[in-house]
Amino acid sequence: MLWGAIALALLLAGRAQTGDRRRRCRIGAATFGVFAATDVVEIFIGSWGRPLALFVVKAACVGTMVWLLWADTVDRRRTATTEGENRESEPAEHEGGSADRSDGAEN
Repeated sequence: MLWGAIALALLLAGRAQTGDRRRRCRIGAATFGVFAATDVVEIFIGSWGRPLALFVVKAACVGTMVWLLWADTVDRRRTATTEGENRESEPAEHEGGSADRSDGAEN
């Protein structure tokens, strides 16, 4: 149930994303959905290691989850770095308004 709920949450969250993040949300939703299905199979079989195919599918799901976590971490760091660089390149605003403001005296 937990894995299915995570799959649904990723599917819904992906609707608000664009580009690579949307693609990764869809991949994550599919991965967690397959992982949930393997848990159901595991309940009926009684073992996660036999048959070998079940183990391979679970291992592939975990590997995909690790890759998604890594890709999201790299993306967030890249975004934070880019936003930091953009802030540094913006001119600083002065408190109290414009620097060339007249104090009322005529020249």
